Amino acid sequence: MPAAKRVADYANMTTLISTFLILAAGLAHGAATNTSAVESFFPNTSIALPLGQGLKLEWAFQPLEESATAQAKAAAFSFDVDPQGNPWFGAGEKRFLASPLKNIALMTDVPFNNFAWHDGDRVLCTEDAVGGLASTGKAERVENGLPVLKFVPVVRQTRPGCRLFAGSNGALFVVTHEVKSKEEVVIRLLRVKGKLTAENLLTSEVKLSGIAGDADTWFFASGRGIYITTAALGKHTLYFKAPETVTGLAYSPEAGLFYTTQSFVGYVSPSFQLKFLSSPNPEIVLRDGKLYIRLNRTFGVLKLEGVNRFKSLRLAPK
Repeated sequence: MPAAKRVADYANMTTLISTFLILAAGLAHGAATNTSAVESFFPNTSIALPLGQGLKLEWAFQPLEESATAQAKAAAFSFDVDPQGNPWFGAGEKRFLASPLKNIALMTDVPFNNFAWHDGDRVLCTEDAVGGLASTGKAERVENGLPVLKFVPVVRQTRPGCRLFAGSNGALFVVTHEVKSKEEVVIRLLRVKGKLTAENLLTSEVKLSGIAGDADTWFFASGRGIYITTAALGKHTLYFKAPETVTGLAYSPEAGLFYTTQSFVGYVSPSFQLKFLSSPNPEIVLRDGKLYIRLNRTFGVLKLEGVNRFKSLRLAPK
């Protein structure tokens, strides 16, 4: 590699790390908040929830600032939440992964498309495999002042464009792209009796924007449609047609199904639907009865506790 490119890459990586450490310096986490406080910090966000009916809103992570510059730089990071409720952010092209609350920042030895937490560990998706990382104590080397952890493939795959979607109860969904037919292929990974199994679920001619579910029930989104498949049905049927294009899904049997569009977070069940948070480009993760909402593609993450109570709400007719 030419010396000039090495210098440029080092400078870009240093800028990325500095940006993350400065912008992700949290003002508060685990602190209770209310809708007016959130709307004051994020003026283009509004929340309509019956807080106090078993629902509790607090910061999982409140960033230092929410400016146009900060938003643009934070948007490069993908997002997930670990089993302890700590938000993680990753920049796959830069091989960078970090959790500000755990004070952990590291690099991977290969670029990755995205990441998710599965069975209590980090899972990464590269162009040719799904796998994990060696432990922090086994860093291959130090780069840009950060430990570089080796990617350990677990499931090899021959199709490019791999994406991960976290499920519930040990399920993990992998979407790859069939080059010749331009179809998307959905694979569900489950750990059964300690052994990881892979099951082909669907081949789709249209791009899928969200997948969620477990071993018995799973949902996928394409365009404005959300479709459901159960073990009993054996085929997918339309579950709900959203007012806008769906961008993400999160599900657990206890809480039900949450979804995002480019402008809001919603909930839908067979009996009612509810749009309860408006914000540009929200992202959601459902973990242990808590819904984590990343706002405006910044480092700002809200935690909504008590979401298993959504099934008993009756606030809007479907």
